Amino acid sequence: MAEIEWSSKAENDLNEIIDYIAQDSLEYALSFYEQVREKREDRLSKIKKYILFVLLFLYKRVIL
Repeated sequence: MAEIEWSSKAENDLNEIIDYIAQDSLEYALSFYEQVREKREDRLSKIKKYILFVLLFLYKRVIL
């Protein structure tokens, strides 16, 4: 399965944001993390579907 690889800067930034939120509410920090994770997975799924669509389109143009 394809995976999104975050740069170390992006990971550090996300961790800093979560730490900042957690100072006031651990619950909101965890919720924020889950939202980021879900959106990342959703976007990866959409990218996979788009790639499949493009490949099928190209395949049909070459074959037909």
